[in-house]
Amino acid sequence: QNAADTYPLPAAEFLSQLGRCHAALDGRAVARDLFGQALQLRKARASATALTAESESDLAMLQLADGQTAAAVRGLREALGHLRYNGGEQNALGAEIWSGLGASFKAQDNLAEAEAAYRQALDIALGRFGASHPRTGAIQSSLASVLMGSGKLAEAAMLLSQAKDGVAARWGANSPQV
Repeated sequence: QNAADTYPLPAAEFLSQLGRCHAALDGRAVARDLFGQALQLRKARASATALTAESESDLAMLQLADGQTAAAVRGLREALGHLRYNGGEQNALGAEIWSGLGASFKAQDNLAEAEAAYRQALDIALGRFGASHPRTGAIQSSLASVLMGSGKLAEAAMLLSQAKDGVAARWGANSPQV
C-alpha cells in the first residue's frame, strides 16, 4: 500500500504543489498528469469539495495556457460551482478562479465578460486581502488592461494608480516592484 492510499489528501496536496512547480517551469504535460492524479485522489474522498475545486482550477488554467479557452471556462465554472457549494467563493481560490475566468474571456476577446469576472475577483481580493496585497494589485492590473481595451481609460488609470500605491505601500516607493 502506498502513501497516496494511506494519506490521500496530503498526497493530493503534494501532487498539486509539484504540478504547480512543473507548470511554472513550462512542463505543462507533467503538470497536467500531476493535477489529474490530485483530482482523482480528492474525488475519491468526496465528489465536490473545495479541494476538488482547486484541482479543477489547476487543470483549467493549464487548458487556458494551451489556448483551450472554452474548456478553461467550463472547468473554471465547474470549480466555482464546487467552491460555492462548499463554503463560498470569498477566499483566495475564489479570487483565483474569477481571475482565471477573466483571463479566459479576455483571450476570447469577450471584454464584457472579462471585465465582469475581473470585477468579481477584485471584490473578493479587496475584502479578503486588502488594497496593498500583491494579489489585489495583479487583479487591478488585469482589470485595467481589459478596461483599456474597452476604451474605459479613466477607470483603468485609477486602477493602475491604486495597484502602484499598493505595491509602494508594501515594498517602498523606490522598489523595483513599483
